[in-house]
Amino acid sequence: NLKPGDVIHVKRNDVRWIMVQTDLSERSFCRCVGKRCVTEITWRDEDDNVHSSWAALRGPTETSIKTEARKHILFDQGNEKVALWLPDTPETKSLRRYKHIMVKGETWEIASVDYLTTPGILELNLVEAQDNRDLDNTSLGIARDNKFTFTNVFDKDLDFQLNTYISLEPYLTKDGVDITEEKESEFVFTCYPDTYTYDEVHLGVSFSELGNYHITIGYPNMKMVKEYDIEIKQYDTEEESYYLIKGNSIIRPLVNSLESYDIDYFVNGVQTPITPGKWVFDTRFATVKSQSVYHIDLDFTVEIGTMTLQYVVGDKVLAEKEITVYSVFG
Repeated sequence: NLKPGDVIHVKRNDVRWIMVQTDLSERSFCRCVGKRCVTEITWRDEDDNVHSSWAALRGPTETSIKTEARKHILFDQGNEKVALWLPDTPETKSLRRYKHIMVKGETWEIASVDYLTTPGILELNLVEAQDNRDLDNTSLGIARDNKFTFTNVFDKDLDFQLNTYISLEPYLTKDGVDITEEKESEFVFTCYPDTYTYDEVHLGVSFSELGNYHITIGYPNMKMVKEYDIEIKQYDTEEESYYLIKGNSIIRPLVNSLESYDIDYFVNGVQTPITPGKWVFDTRFATVKSQSVYHIDLDFTVEIGTMTLQYVVGDKVLAEKEITVYSVFG
């Protein structure tokens, strides 16, 4: 069932062949004519996705040298030509005239595209072009590529703790422009072992076991992927706790002689229940109007001075508040 455009891999000698023509003279069985693939070309399409294909090659061939003169300077134009045969697929539709591609580390410009002569085969005729160190992506083999950068939280020198939510913080740019939100649907995060919880909506992760993890993160279709080996640790944390009596600490008779006070307990910033106790204060300064386990209303007398309001559980003072009573004249 071979047809033009099919690429077969002969594993015995690790060689690939592309079928370029069907032999119609043979009626007893189907036979195709193939060309040996000697290179793999890579390009980026209009959606920034990277594609590659094996291709057969003819050339380079050289024609007569064309010389031009500009501002009294003579120079020769590149005149070598190359022909490529590769499968005609939906991905190759972006390989059109004047686009640059790299073949065996050298940059060429597409002069013509033939996708009609043999269905299934795309024939590219290339002409010699100048390399551009600023635009050619030699690491991926893409000529005249855009400048992409990708960073995330694992690029930072951080310690990652058990059962702690980690925002992945992906940041992707194209020629200096932020395209992170535009490419959000193409973002991929994988991890081994799989003892983790991934928040696909907000792009975060938490790890549920101690030990080492291998992480792959990025945009595979764009060939913007990074890998990391991290260690998840458990740190002993000290609890920060305190008691707080809420209410006014300055009393002025005839202005605010009736005041309310409440007791609260916080652990690491979170309000926490308290063991029931009792309120203790100097009865010369105030009397109880009403009270509950964690609340008290005090009616202050005309006694002037400073008293301490305490909340006591057993014989232990959990919290205290200093209250100053001023005279009616200030």
